[in-house]
Amino acid sequence: MQWYTIFEKELVENWRNRKWIWVPLVFILVAVMDPVTFHFLPQLIELTGSLPEGAVLEMPKMQPAEVAATSLESLSTYGIVILALFTMGAISGEIKSGVIEMILVKPVKYSHYITAKWSASVLLILIALFFGIGLSWYYVNLLFGTLSVALFFLTFLLFVLWFCLFLSISLFYNVLFKAPGAVAACTIGTYFLMNIVDMVIGNKWSWFPNQMFIHLQEVLMTKHVIGDIWGTAFVMLLTTVILLVIAITIFRKKEVSH
Repeated sequence: MQWYTIFEKELVENWRNRKWIWVPLVFILVAVMDPVTFHFLPQLIELTGSLPEGAVLEMPKMQPAEVAATSLESLSTYGIVILALFTMGAISGEIKSGVIEMILVKPVKYSHYITAKWSASVLLILIALFFGIGLSWYYVNLLFGTLSVALFFLTFLLFVLWFCLFLSISLFYNVLFKAPGAVAACTIGTYFLMNIVDMVIGNKWSWFPNQMFIHLQEVLMTKHVIGDIWGTAFVMLLTTVILLVIAITIFRKKEVSH
């Protein structure tokens, strides 16, 4: 009941802040932008009048897997920025405002507090990803060719794990810093740092989290699931759990010391 009360409070708070509306809408916009833009690009270029008179623009036909991969890459990059922005004050904001003291004055378990907040954000991300990836899949199938439903659910599962990992990273920074801006900056910075690390060691460690996109692109192209993709999923899941445990431990020590 204690955990559910905090979880319900977070759901209501997300509704009051309109996160249930704007987060899915932004995810949808980012996800469908590439398929629609690629399809109507010749018409858009003609409307701008940038072609010489009488010139005919012939664009190479893109494969469904290529368009889907580009859309997913955009969703990953911009989605992490969105996640960092809407979670940057999840705990740090309450610590800074003093609300945390009113919550923890009751016998509230630290693990309940953090995991309930994490779960409420996961539910929001699940819905945003489902509609974002779902509509992207719809437009790819409509405008470029067929991609299977099985591949959709595999993609959805992997992206849920990817965003859960960064949600745990954000909550980890939430318990370290009181300034929400610092939390957002560190979360986004970690994303770009992981991209750099992936460029250095990605070819040596195929289970590194960022390798998920390379594996997923290969699956989309070949329509055959490779074993490395499950290894990468396991590493993301394990890292997510470890970060949550570390965040709870640091949070407990900081609050007890106060």
